[in-house]
Amino acid sequence: MDMPYSRFISMDMPYSRFISMDMPYSRFISMDMPYSRFISMDMPYSRFISMDMPYSRFISMDMPYSRLISMDMPYSRFISFQDADKSAIFNRLILCISDLSVVSNLINLNFLQEFSVSVWIGAGDSVEYTWDFGDAVYTTQRQAATIQESDNKTHSYSSYGPQQITVTAANNCGNLTESIIVNVFGTEQPIQRHHYDITPSSPIEHPFPSEAEFEFTFTLTVPFGEVLGTNVSVHISTSYYENSTADLFDLYVDGNSKKVSHFVRFTGIHTAQVTLTNPISEEVFEIEIESQERLSLQSSFQPMYILPVSSEDKLVPGYGNEEDSFPVEYPIYFIADVPHGTGVEFRVISFDDASPPTILYPSSEPISHQFSSPGRYDVTVEIANSVSAPVVTSKTIYLYESISNMQIIEGPQTGAGMEKRLMLNIDNLGYHPCIVVDFDDGELEYYGNETTCVAIAGYEGAGYAGPFTTNLDHTYLEAGTKHVQIQAHNLVSNLREDIFFVVGEGDCRSPNLYIRDGYRYFNGPRIVLRTDFTYLRGATVLDCSLTDNVKYWFLSEYDPYNGTAIPGSEVNLTSLSPGQDLYIPSGTSSSEIRLPPTYYLPVGFYRFTYTVVMNDFTQTVDLVLAFVHEYIEVRQGVIQARIIEGPSTFTTLGSNQSLLLRPGNFSRDLDLEDQVEQTFDEFRYFCKRFYEEWPLNDNATIASGYFVSAGMVDFGGCFDEGPGRLDIAAPLYLLRGSELLVNMTYNILVEVEREGRIGTTNLTILVVEGSIPRPIITFEENVVVEDDGTVSLNPTEALRLDAKCDGDCEDVTVEWSFQIFNGTHYIEIDGWDLYSTGNVTQELYLSEDFYKDLVPYGSDLRIQALMTSPSALGFDQEEGETVSEDLQLFFGRHPKSRVLPPLGDSSNEYRLQLSVIITDTRGAWATYDLGFIQVYPSSRIDALLEFNANLSQQYDSLRDAQDTFQINERILLDGALLNQYRSNSINKMNYDLAALGLSSDAIQDEGTASSPLEDPDEVVKITQSRESDRIKSAYLRSRLAKLTEQAPVSSVDDVIGVASATLTLTHAPEEQSHQFLESTSNSMLKMVDTMETVSDKESGSKVLFAGFKMLICIGNMYQGSAKSIDDPMLIIDEHEQSEDQSYGSLFNRIQESSVAATEASQTNADGAIEEEKRNKVGISLMLVTQL
Repeated sequence: MDMPYSRFISMDMPYSRFISMDMPYSRFISMDMPYSRFISMDMPYSRFISMDMPYSRFISMDMPYSRLISMDMPYSRFISFQDADKSAIFNRLILCISDLSVVSNLINLNFLQEFSVSVWIGAGDSVEYTWDFGDAVYTTQRQAATIQESDNKTHSYSSYGPQQITVTAANNCGNLTESIIVNVFGTEQPIQRHHYDITPSSPIEHPFPSEAEFEFTFTLTVPFGEVLGTNVSVHISTSYYENSTADLFDLYVDGNSKKVSHFVRFTGIHTAQVTLTNPISEEVFEIEIESQERLSLQSSFQPMYILPVSSEDKLVPGYGNEEDSFPVEYPIYFIADVPHGTGVEFRVISFDDASPPTILYPSSEPISHQFSSPGRYDVTVEIANSVSAPVVTSKTIYLYESISNMQIIEGPQTGAGMEKRLMLNIDNLGYHPCIVVDFDDGELEYYGNETTCVAIAGYEGAGYAGPFTTNLDHTYLEAGTKHVQIQAHNLVSNLREDIFFVVGEGDCRSPNLYIRDGYRYFNGPRIVLRTDFTYLRGATVLDCSLTDNVKYWFLSEYDPYNGTAIPGSEVNLTSLSPGQDLYIPSGTSSSEIRLPPTYYLPVGFYRFTYTVVMNDFTQTVDLVLAFVHEYIEVRQGVIQARIIEGPSTFTTLGSNQSLLLRPGNFSRDLDLEDQVEQTFDEFRYFCKRFYEEWPLNDNATIASGYFVSAGMVDFGGCFDEGPGRLDIAAPLYLLRGSELLVNMTYNILVEVEREGRIGTTNLTILVVEGSIPRPIITFEENVVVEDDGTVSLNPTEALRLDAKCDGDCEDVTVEWSFQIFNGTHYIEIDGWDLYSTGNVTQELYLSEDFYKDLVPYGSDLRIQALMTSPSALGFDQEEGETVSEDLQLFFGRHPKSRVLPPLGDSSNEYRLQLSVIITDTRGAWATYDLGFIQVYPSSRIDALLEFNANLSQQYDSLRDAQDTFQINERILLDGALLNQYRSNSINKMNYDLAALGLSSDAIQDEGTASSPLEDPDEVVKITQSRESDRIKSAYLRSRLAKLTEQAPVSSVDDVIGVASATLTLTHAPEEQSHQFLESTSNSMLKMVDTMETVSDKESGSKVLFAGFKMLICIGNMYQGSAKSIDDPMLIIDEHEQSEDQSYGSLFNRIQESSVAATEASQTNADGAIEEEKRNKVGISLMLVTQL
């Protein structure tokens, strides 16, 4: 193109046209193409070119010494700048403005009140703000350094009413505009706190399970000359996200009142936060409110006392049919019995002994009283809560002197046919005593009160010897070792003493035996957790010219209600060989035995008998012996839950790091051996921020967190879920710092469940910017991890700590800190570094003098390891990140000796070393190795499945004895074994099928397999094996159900026992045969008849408990009936209809069965199944009709 003396060029092409035109000082060029237009125009000193295309616009403008070109693209614009001499062009990409937000710190404000407006943008460069307040306009450049920061502008209004504020953000890319409205009040007055009297309708009755409606009454009191606050609103909130709002605009006359309702979900005492607000002021009131469930009119109380021989301060009811007789020597405890009602308190109005009434106690706490003399006392108790009229009830108790301190002394040794004298000393005979002497030769003599002997002991008049005497003279016709038992009892006590002696010539007397630290009373057994070792140490005092003797240990299960051994349960431990059930490799032929009940004994009650037999063959008697009993109760251990390595309760996590939560790896069932794989039934995760409350369900358990979707306002919680239970059930969970807020503290709670036992652990996590070193504190020796997961340390030995580093550990430094809890918070311990070495290293040594000089006994100690790494920098940090790990230790909490470690389980052979830790009252201890024990797998279930003549005879003996308790105990034991056998059988089938790539569900659905089986014969073998196990177990369940049917049921206690036994048997719905259902149905009907007869004489709670167990049994029976119709056991059904119903006959049927026989039977099974349906429907209808 030429200027003055111009040239015109025109060229046409398809879809386009070029036109060129010269004029003085100007030039026009235009070009048209589809979807675009070019216009060029020259004027003096300037040129404009514009081009439109979809989604973009090009504008070019020349001015003297400069040219600007701009281009629009989504979210950005490109700028080109040419300098004056047109020698260089500078290019820069400009971000467009997005997400403009405008917020005022006050929506309602007063006349001339200054307020602030804040502006944020999501993106944008070189932004200029225009602030239009309606009465003034300001222009400012954006000053905020980051997107998270805002630009602010203050302003005030001199006019009233609503005011619109408009903010425009602009740059070369474009502009965005947002507006808000504020209200300006010219006559607003602040709220005066003393103008409002707030009265809640509290306490009120809670209509459980509905919400309780509280009414808050606001009464106005405005002194003369004072101005009432204007435009007042009220907001009421309590815990668990309950809140309500209202306004008080219509409350403006002095003395007037207004009621505002507020609903609360849970019973109890709550703090309501009542907030009064108006546009210029706020007042907050905290008011206590209470809602309770109405008290039951059947509320009563139960007198009890602590059994003197109990090892755990166990409260038991009194003696006699009415459980109202007690020994006067011990305090009586009164326990409130409240069927329903909350917030209940009670007090004793009268003890009937001139003592003053007591204060009110919570219904969960007993009230104790020591009566001074025997007699009858009518005790009156008042039970009440805040929403019910008091219930006043009385009971009569009888206090008697008990028998105490009985001792037997042997007289001179005599021979056969000569009179033997025993001397009996009793310090206190008590009220109406009965002393029964069993001379071990078939003769009994009775001393004391005849009425008591007949009524309490059941000894009829024959042999009653009259008044009590201290000398017991008896003539033995035959020589030998005699075991004389003396039972002394009255209405409130029961004492027993044994003595062994020899009748015959010679100088060898029976040894005197006892168990060191023994528990010789059945109703006060030694409590042994399955995590502990049992160490029984017999003591023997010989009175014989020779010392040769043989020692035996016997074990039997016993009835915890009367101390009698369960028939057929006694085992001679000394006679067992390796491989036999209950064999103890460490030996049972000495006075001491050591056994681990974790793997040796199931939960239950056991009696060990230590027996010594003298090997003196010069005696004229056949045997010189003695024995003594030791009673123990084996209980389950606890679940020790942990989610990270070590006992730490606090850790720090970088936003660029991850933390693997591993409850499946670090938690332990203390009943299992350390080497055994730990498996758990369920993992439950809960999470919240440190300032949040746990949200609760209606049953007051933690609720599931609500889902937080993208774009929602932040409502708290963790991992895109609100506070509460998380949707996580895995044994491992990878916690990513990027999913959490920086500089936020989170509380994580995890529950680990196994077999109904639950362990809980907490971890507090602080999230910081970047990648940081994460210390993990571990310790070497001198500490003991308790069953609940807490850690106790030994105050008489040095402590060695190691702070391992995880994460970014380059050039890390460590600083240690020690704090002690003073009752309200932790305070730093000064001077601890004088007792330590390695204070700035990862390994710290702390001498024992530290505890003696600086830490009081019984204190809680917190140890922190603070790690700093200069390389662990966040995005905006200039200094290294410092993080800490807390280790919570407890100082000097060792109440008794402990034996460690628990190892092994009952299903595997194992060898373990025993070590004992002995502690003193100051918490110091020493450790001793005791030796090794070899343990072999249990074979009890094998003996049960063989069902030999001995087992059949035991069942027959129990049936003939008609002892309901012994029958129930045996059924509970064998039923539990059958349930375990069933579980193992199902697990084995599933495991074998899984090895073939199948599941039990898949093979049960005919024709649904996704691919043909590679080895169908192998599948048949697996399923037939399970079916064989099922039939054997079903047969034994039927035998046990028959035994249950024979048990007498005459009381509600009998119903509870029989129902518990039946519940164990009905646990397996697929193993219930015709005979089983008939026997259990008959048992249920007997229980129904008994309940109709005696339930009105028993407490309501006991009757409800019995009925609850019965209903569960019936539900299991219905399920079993339906299951056996869908999946019939044809072999056992045919067996039960045959003449020979022995176990051997059933076993032969199982052996003879084959795939072909099963298929042949199945083709003709429809009629049998229909018959089975009719039979079982008949049983179900009978139950429904009767119940």
